[in-house]
Amino acid sequence: MARACKTARMKALSYIRADLVIHQIDKYQFSAGDREYLVLTNNEADKRAIEYIEDSLWAFNAKFLAAQTGIDELVFTAIQNNHLCESNNDALRKLVGSRASFLRLARAAIAADGRANFLNTYDDRETQITAGRVTFNIYRID
Repeated sequence: MARACKTARMKALSYIRADLVIHQIDKYQFSAGDREYLVLTNNEADKRAIEYIEDSLWAFNAKFLAAQTGIDELVFTAIQNNHLCESNNDALRKLVGSRASFLRLARAAIAADGRANFLNTYDDRETQITAGRVTFNIYRID
């Protein structure tokens, strides 16, 4: 259920969508007109991007996975060529190894493509707005 109260996140979003009434869908998600947005701090954005990466390893380039893990690219290519897509994710996560190894891979992916590539499903853009003392990152998601 949407809420119409003014939060710091709503204020940040209003800087780029002042022409529309903004409604809060949940703590992080808002609607403005016919568009939806995520409004996240840097830490929240990093955490969400890492979660997204962990859930979508199956879609990563085999060459990138090989470079990050030291495992031959042919191993990743063979798995991806079975055409099971999302069903390959658990196997790929196991190949990546420890949590620390996965976090290195995730940080490398974010460094290469930016967080918006993993959080903004509309146009891969990240807009930073400071509201008060907090900087928010805004991602269009529809």
